Amino acid sequence: MTPPPEVLLDRFFRSGRHTDPDTYRGKQDLGRLEPSLGSLLINVQDALNEELSHPPNTFANGRCSKFHFDYADATCPNALAFEHGGYAFIVVTMPLVTALWHTCDHLSRAGQVTELLNLVASDQQREAIAAVLFTTQLAFVVAHEFAHHDRGHFPHPDSPANVWMEIMPGRTAGSLRLQAQEVDSDGWAVYLVLSHLMLGQRREGTRDLLNLQAAIDNSADEILLSSFILAIVAVLSVFPRDVFDKYTLSRLTHPPQAARMNEIMRNVRSWCQQNRPALGAWMTLERFQGLMRAARQAISESNVSGDWSQQTEFFLTEAGAEYFRQLHEEVILLMGNGRSATVVAIR
Repeated sequence: MTPPPEVLLDRFFRSGRHTDPDTYRGKQDLGRLEPSLGSLLINVQDALNEELSHPPNTFANGRCSKFHFDYADATCPNALAFEHGGYAFIVVTMPLVTALWHTCDHLSRAGQVTELLNLVASDQQREAIAAVLFTTQLAFVVAHEFAHHDRGHFPHPDSPANVWMEIMPGRTAGSLRLQAQEVDSDGWAVYLVLSHLMLGQRREGTRDLLNLQAAIDNSADEILLSSFILAIVAVLSVFPRDVFDKYTLSRLTHPPQAARMNEIMRNVRSWCQQNRPALGAWMTLERFQGLMRAARQAISESNVSGDWSQQTEFFLTEAGAEYFRQLHEEVILLMGNGRSATVVAIR
């Protein structure tokens, strides 16, 4: 009899054959957490595992359709994707959970954020905002790792020791190919998370949580999309900021945050054009930059930084334009289409 995925996951980490057991110590026992946090994490896990269990969710090469999302007891923030025991695992470490929650707490307490969301800044409302943003963050991280599985990004998919990490030990040992895979996964995550939030089962629950039951659909859509952008800015701010120049940029494992956010916003616009054209027109560059500034200011008090202005300045140069051109050549090879690149100024 095959053990349940929770047991397989715990054994995978404790064996120490594929990851450092001092860093990744095993499956996180959610029962040992503070009750409200543990309950929230269980609810998010159950909802995401339900979504991952749907029949259309299969590997690009059709090998497997059993996905499982869980949390790991670890010493560092990270998100991992790997195959083991017949399952495609997606794992978020507890330090990453903590880091994400802290950014949501800062965002929910910022007056500028509640003003942009057009929500009342009561204590109850702040708690609701933090919960909504945090759920979006976890959904995006999980969807991103799911996309690595589903899109066949693993260089050696049949190797049981192949573990894909969001935060790589050596982030300067990459390539444009690896960066394109990150852009590809971000794009799929945008479509999955926005569809669930704006069109799917999460929509009504989020409207209830934010007391938007009486809001007209257009107004609710604007608040939900704004919350999505705030949440994703905070996610990217948690990840390390790389120092680069035009010579070393192509050797990073991930695009810099400003470049990733540029690509994410292109996918947001594409999603809106397909599903909510009026919403896409409403999300102007000025409004997007206002959300960016609000998020950056709100999380500046924490241990992360959303200030990517120097990155943006580089990407507006000729060298930056050439980087995007080369990056999109790689993305086109992965995605099989010819979408053009447009730089979004992130101030």
